[in-house]
Amino acid sequence: MGTRTERAHPSAKLGWAGLTAIGLMVVGLTALGRAEWLHYLFLPLCLAVGMALLVRPASFVVFTLGVWVWAPCVRRIVDWETSYHPLSPVLAAPVLLTGLAALAYPIWRRGLASAPVFAVMALPLAWSFAVGLLDNGVAPAVYGLLAWAGPIVFGLYVLGARETEPDLETVILRGLSILAFGASLYAIFQFVEPAIWDRRWMLNSGMPVLGEPLPFRIRVFGPLNSPVPFAAVMVAGIVAATLDARPWQWLLTPTMVVALLLSLVRSEWIALAVAVTVIGFFAAVRLGRLMRMVAALALTLALGLPLLAYEPIHRAVISRVESFSAGRSDVSLRERMILYQTIRFEEPILGKGLGSTDNATRLSTGSGRLDPKHGTVDSALIQLGTSYGLPMAALFLAALAWQAIRAAPGARRSSAGLAGLAIVAASLSQLPSYNMLISAAAVLLYVGLGLSLPPRRQAAEEEIEITEEDEYAVQRINLPAGGRPLPANSA
Repeated sequence: MGTRTERAHPSAKLGWAGLTAIGLMVVGLTALGRAEWLHYLFLPLCLAVGMALLVRPASFVVFTLGVWVWAPCVRRIVDWETSYHPLSPVLAAPVLLTGLAALAYPIWRRGLASAPVFAVMALPLAWSFAVGLLDNGVAPAVYGLLAWAGPIVFGLYVLGARETEPDLETVILRGLSILAFGASLYAIFQFVEPAIWDRRWMLNSGMPVLGEPLPFRIRVFGPLNSPVPFAAVMVAGIVAATLDARPWQWLLTPTMVVALLLSLVRSEWIALAVAVTVIGFFAAVRLGRLMRMVAALALTLALGLPLLAYEPIHRAVISRVESFSAGRSDVSLRERMILYQTIRFEEPILGKGLGSTDNATRLSTGSGRLDPKHGTVDSALIQLGTSYGLPMAALFLAALAWQAIRAAPGARRSSAGLAGLAIVAASLSQLPSYNMLISAAAVLLYVGLGLSLPPRRQAAEEEIEITEEDEYAVQRINLPAGGRPLPANSA
């Protein structure tokens, strides 16, 4: 029972130092006109730093999250100085870095012991990987395995590390809020005056949803490569900053809210509402948490309204808000409904295997471009059915849903557990419209589970506490009027 005073106090200083060093290298090489060197240096340097930090969970998690947020921007800088690279090694850095967590077997094994249902996901993954090797080739299948399984192992790594470093959850939340704040500042400047590499990306990527590469005409995506994952990072950052015990963290939320609105991703606006609802429901149990939440929201409104009152920002956001009631005139909603009505799974039982959807198709088309049929479908439900087949997809989703249900009690244990559950709820609400099970969005989802699920050690402590309370209650009941307990054999 004395474990409360023996807690470790992890530090993420080395993780921040690694991000700072690589960031300075990017700025320096860009200023010298040698950004093309990053095409070869960025990936090995990130992996080297990640390997060095693997036994320091706080630093490793913060560093990995930072690379996920900023690697797409580095890729755009490299493409601007050289030429457009559909298969940029820079973008492989966060995927492989997340996969490094698998090497820390003692840590993520503890996480798996605390959440054994995750092992159920191994069956759909193994099946789809085997089918993908046969149908799609080695490279697409391996990339697909890293994209789908890497975030899961990373979440288990977070959960297992919390068993020996209980304060790790606070360090991760603060790191997430700072990273999201930095990305929000970049996005607001991007809206006002997009950088040349951002404009070039908008022209080369072939994504008309990004808007026009002109000031105040852009749909912001920040340092990430598209608005949806950027908006997911904003939602997670807002949740993390709102539930932080340090009041200065609340000062970070207004710019994140404005950046989220400028992304014009209405589904993520709804996701934020889901997260706030979850926080409000569980925060009401403890007055201190509820008051912190109310204070943070009030401060966000007070500081964010002047930014929203700026006419170009106001015009962009209001026009998007009005589209909620547009009904049939909503083009994106109509296209998504048509997609769900017309989609046909070619192999609904077996699936097409890992590597058949999303960015993995760049490795199988031969041109580095996305497959026009399956590479551009962004719904998690459709990608699950296509890759895994309907039975295995159902098993995968059932295991994920069960873990989310198990995470709910964690919201009562700590503010970090509540933040993790809110992030999980927000992510799951987006599965029909975006694949939150791969890339940066998946990392946030499984980190949220890693923060909210109870580690095995914590669960054992709580069981002991409950048992002791029950024994004390029994003794109190058996006390006679004189205050001495009755003999065990007395009637």
